[in-house]
Amino acid sequence: MIRPTTALAFGVAAAAAAGWLLRSREADSVPKPLPASATAPEVPRSSRPMLFRSLDQSDREVVRMNARAWRAELMRSDAALSDAIRLLTDSATNIRVRRSLAIILGSLPGERGKKAVLGALQAGRLEGLERAAILALGIHALEDGREFARDDMPYSVEAAEGLVVYVRDPIPDAGVREELARRLAEAPEPAARHAAALVLRDSAVFPDVREALLSRVGVELSSEAAAESAAAVAGWARRAPPEEGDRPRILARITDALPGGDELFRFRLLSSFGEVAMKPAESARVRTLLEAPDPDLRAFAADVMGRRLEAHPGRDLEAVPALLRTLGGDTSDAVREAAALSLGRALGDPRALEGLVRSLRADPDWEVRAAAARALASHPAPASVQALQEAASSDPRSEVRQAATRSLADARLK
Repeated sequence: MIRPTTALAFGVAAAAAAGWLLRSREADSVPKPLPASATAPEVPRSSRPMLFRSLDQSDREVVRMNARAWRAELMRSDAALSDAIRLLTDSATNIRVRRSLAIILGSLPGERGKKAVLGALQAGRLEGLERAAILALGIHALEDGREFARDDMPYSVEAAEGLVVYVRDPIPDAGVREELARRLAEAPEPAARHAAALVLRDSAVFPDVREALLSRVGVELSSEAAAESAAAVAGWARRAPPEEGDRPRILARITDALPGGDELFRFRLLSSFGEVAMKPAESARVRTLLEAPDPDLRAFAADVMGRRLEAHPGRDLEAVPALLRTLGGDTSDAVREAAALSLGRALGDPRALEGLVRSLRADPDWEVRAAAARALASHPAPASVQALQEAASSDPRSEVRQAATRSLADARLK
């Protein structure tokens, strides 16, 4: 799976108010991480500014330890929470600390921390922190002791240096959704627009969010934001009934955008487009992509059609003939390979079996022949076994012989 990465700028230490000094490269030694225990005494107010700077570390584990400690402090102390909000909106505070504070506030139980971040964002007081603030609004808090260490989870994202959070679930607050939709359309930084699409992803159940996400399809210049927006509405369409009013419009808009989409855009749509229920006219539009000038788009269309053969067997009667024409006549080796693998999903179709046998015996490209050998494992029949035995013993390429041997060992051909 593709994991877009976003470069984060490092802030410069500056003097803050109330007579204390933020981090100085030449001054005090690095503060030690705070204990995260909720039973520890409240940190004195006079010490908090100095200790908040303990979030500005280079070691990820130290950052996470300090963030957990400050999360516990903010949960137990209204005074500490007020200090955190003040530092978040103070442009003199180290930007790394402010970014971490936004994420810590967004991770607090309930809505108090998120409301503070939203208010600062709407007031224009988080310049340079827009991505972190947007992600903070979508954090799903899991109280399991692993806060900010969600690296191994789906829907996780590094929202600030060292702080990986879980961004999931619909946003129930209409005001928050409205602000996120505005940022999706208007934020000058691509990373912020991508963050807005990520946070709104599970809110596509709301018509206003679907409209906001769909409006970016075909016009968004950021590859990541475009892919996330399209994937969100396509995912909703996959779960929606065919008679749902927005579904045909979404499928049409995405299909129109596919020729101009990049590799990431198409990759993010493979699963949803391969499983969504389509009407005959919608399936026909996907088949026309097999004739597109771009071989990458033709390969994408072949892959989608194969997934649809598996998810909706017998629904698109023209899919197998179209893939067979592609397998036998496309000038691109990669497109023929994709067609062969897709025909492996046309289970029980004798036309697919015949075409794969022909390809295994005669295609000039060894990768296409190897794909045909792998696909034939899904078509148990004497003709499959015979063609695979021939390839396993006499194909000039070892890769094809190995693929044929593995298919012969498949339990489906026994």
